[in-house]
Amino acid sequence: FEVVQKMVYSDLFSENDINLFASKITKNPVLTESILKANTQLFPNSPIAFLNYGDFVELSGKKDEALKILKRAVDIAATINAPYLEGLIKRYEQSQKTEKQ
Repeated sequence: FEVVQKMVYSDLFSENDINLFASKITKNPVLTESILKANTQLFPNSPIAFLNYGDFVELSGKKDEALKILKRAVDIAATINAPYLEGLIKRYEQSQKTEKQ
């Protein structure tokens, strides 16, 4: 967390930069997940940070945890009236359906 925090606080990396960075570290899923989780802590009001984290967690096979994270993305998007709220809701519902199968 501290390394990612320093990257952001240095003003050299944005939330999107961190997401992109994490997506490039595919050979180490533990590190990728840690970076994406740190991004949600550094940007707690960002639906996209939670969406990216939830997507990764779901791909890692942690469906229950992913649903909670994706629900948080939807809740934040609803609170800030994000223009992509409908898409996030559909994404969350898709994950719920795959969870029930």
